[in-house]
Amino acid sequence: MKQGPLNSSGTEMVKPGEVNISKDEIKRKRSESVQGNSDSGCFGFLKKKPLGPRQIKLSGSCEPSNNVKNVIKNQKYNLLTFVPVVLWNQFKFFFNLFFLLISITQFFKPLQTGYLITYIGPLIMVLVLTMAKEAYDDYERYKRDKEANSAQYKRF
Repeated sequence: MKQGPLNSSGTEMVKPGEVNISKDEIKRKRSESVQGNSDSGCFGFLKKKPLGPRQIKLSGSCEPSNNVKNVIKNQKYNLLTFVPVVLWNQFKFFFNLFFLLISITQFFKPLQTGYLITYIGPLIMVLVLTMAKEAYDDYERYKRDKEANSAQYKRF
């Protein structure tokens, strides 16, 4: 394989979009994708698998071709994951989960201590406000990403 120009630290410089991964690192990433990765999160099965090895020919062509998009995407949610992820992020805290459980007990006549709306109302209000804030924040991230991805840059 042809070695490219070196930078001041002695490592090979790689153009944006090029992949420069050793065979050992490819094997390690493949084994992680088969065994599962602990930081894959709740929706880890939706993540793309790492690319396999590439052969770069002297003519400049490569197989498999590099189809990686050079875009920025900082959004946290999509249409399918918005509600479940926001609810998960709210109810993973003890006090929010406690308030939900207390509200659920009010549906049972022997456990009911007051009007149902006094328990459910504040919980619904907090969840709606939180979802509105998260939706707005995610939309702002989308707009910033769109602006950054549409900017024109000079290539050296």
